[in-house]
Amino acid sequence: MDESLNKRSFSFNVLTLMGGTALAQGIGLIVIPLLTRLYTPSDYGYYAQYIAFFNFLTPLVHFRYSLAIMLPKEDHDALEVVRLCLRISISFGIILFLFLFFTQPSFFDLPGVTDNNWLLAIVAAAIVLGGITQVYTEWSNRAKNYILMSLSRVSQVGGMVITQGIAGFISGSTLLGLVFGHILGYVLGLSTLIYGNKNLKNKPLFFCPTQPLLNSIIRYKKFPLFTSWGGILDGISSYGTPLLFAVYFSPDMVGKYALANTVLSAPIMLIGHSISKVLYQKMSENIKNGLSIKGLVRVILVRQFFVSSLIGTIIYLFGPALFEFFFGDNWGSSGQFAKILVPAMFSQFFVSALSTVLLIKERQDLLLIAQTILALTTIGSILIVGILSFDETLALTVFSITRAIANLVYLGIICKAARIF
Repeated sequence: MDESLNKRSFSFNVLTLMGGTALAQGIGLIVIPLLTRLYTPSDYGYYAQYIAFFNFLTPLVHFRYSLAIMLPKEDHDALEVVRLCLRISISFGIILFLFLFFTQPSFFDLPGVTDNNWLLAIVAAAIVLGGITQVYTEWSNRAKNYILMSLSRVSQVGGMVITQGIAGFISGSTLLGLVFGHILGYVLGLSTLIYGNKNLKNKPLFFCPTQPLLNSIIRYKKFPLFTSWGGILDGISSYGTPLLFAVYFSPDMVGKYALANTVLSAPIMLIGHSISKVLYQKMSENIKNGLSIKGLVRVILVRQFFVSSLIGTIIYLFGPALFEFFFGDNWGSSGQFAKILVPAMFSQFFVSALSTVLLIKERQDLLLIAQTILALTTIGSILIVGILSFDETLALTVFSITRAIANLVYLGIICKAARIF
């Protein structure tokens, strides 16, 4: 076992991020039973399509250059990557604004949103805010400011669900209440990161020499060349599912799937992503110091296996009853969906924690291959069940099994890069 994993700082940093994420998720889970009684499954189905669109584009606003912020040895070099990301994000936002304002997108239909160009422009601005939030998060991760990252997550989720709850009480069951709550949450989360990163306040972020930015573009060109395309594929496999399901099934089904996915994703967000952030920082230190990362990866694999087995067993045995009790009588079938989705979600649990292994090894080519496999199997499984007119239960079963197999292949690629075998 790698001795660096035994250092108390690693466990403390993971627990710090997990604590913030747990608090944020706790707020969300407390309010969700109220929201499921204020909004219908159809509202959640349309909202899931909006979230899919948002999450698909957000990582692409800076062409994934934000993932390179962790890599430079010197902070001033990392700062140039931050400046590059901010400039690209603003340019992306302007182009997206013009596209949404002057066209009539027909790839998805959200009542009260897609038929209003100004609301689409607000959504475009929110997507840019989400991308900039990722930039500040990576800088905070580099600085080991995990408390700030946790506070940002809490303010984001807290602001979102409180706004959605108030909107539901005032205006009733409408999609706009869910959308505006989500946008306000990102505004609060980003504001927290900007205020907390005091080491960036006196540094020019937009008005700076061009040559260092060009150097960063060339030095980390693999991120847009490989990781951006991988991000598109990852977005298709991770966030395209509600959009694809919406083509063949009702908004009610998509909403119930979205709630099941939200509940099952909670441990992935709480444990997997927290470990991923700290592991990325720790692996980068090991690489810089000429140390192996094999021990780190091996121990994380064992821990993830035991945690996922425990949570998966609980959902499989008691999912439908728990969903009906917490979220209301209308959501019992969502618990059945969660039971079916256990293999897909908890194979994703492993991948979410360890995917940064391929980044730290600068094996973006392998990452692209893994993401291509995951995207193609996701699209293929949904297209097949849709074309063959499978019912909801059988469709989700095929999707879950196919997704689990693809995730295991992904995990095998990660282990090979880490030289586990």
